[in-house]
Amino acid sequence: MWFVILANLIGACGPSQNTKFNKRDWDQARRTGKALNATIRMLPDLLANYIRPGVSLEEVTNLLGWPETQSRMGRATLIQGEFLKQNVYVYQPGMHNGWRLEGTNPMALYFGESTGSGACLKNWEPLFPDLKPVQAQPSEATRNTLSNGSLHVGNLRFASSAQQFDVLLGPPDQQRTEYDLTYSLGKRSMFAMDSVSLQLHFDEKQKLTRITCTED
Repeated sequence: MWFVILANLIGACGPSQNTKFNKRDWDQARRTGKALNATIRMLPDLLANYIRPGVSLEEVTNLLGWPETQSRMGRATLIQGEFLKQNVYVYQPGMHNGWRLEGTNPMALYFGESTGSGACLKNWEPLFPDLKPVQAQPSEATRNTLSNGSLHVGNLRFASSAQQFDVLLGPPDQQRTEYDLTYSLGKRSMFAMDSVSLQLHFDEKQKLTRITCTED
C-alpha cells in the first residue's frame, strides 16, 4: 500500500509541480485554509522521507500539527481535518450472548469518539459479518434477521453504538483504542472538483500502521 500511494501521488501531482517538504511552509499553508495551497505538492516528499509506518502519533503531530484547522467562510467556520479516537471491539467467531458469529475471522467494530459525535460506529470488518440469533432473546434485531439473514450491523436502531453492542452481544473478546488523523489539504488545481485528504491510522500503541490518500 505504501508504494502504491506514493506512486499515485507523484503521478497525479506531476514531477515539475512537486516541492520538498518544509514545516514552515506547511504550517503557513494550513493556516490560510485556502483550497489551493502548497501542502499537496509536498506530499510525495513528505511520505517518502518523513511519514512512514512505525512513527509515533506524537512525532507526526509535532511535524504536521493537529489536523483540525479552522478558517472563516463568510459567517461560517470551516473545519478542515479531524482527530478521531476510536474504541475498537473485537469479537471472535463463536457464541456471544445468544448470537453466533460464523466463519473463522473475528469481527472488529470501530466506534468513533471525536468531539460531539459520541461512541458511534464508524467502520467494521468484515463488511458483511455473518451473525445469527441462535439463542438470542427476541428483539427488533432478531426480527430483522428474518429478512436480512443475519444481524444488520450499522442499523441505527439497534446496532450502531458501543452501548447497543454491549447489550446485543455482550462484552467483546478484546477492546483497544486506536487513532485516526485526517488532514484536509485542499484541491490539486483550481479546476478540480474534489479535495485531497491524507488519512493516518495509528494502533493502540500510537504507532502509524496505515496511510491512505483520498479525493472526495
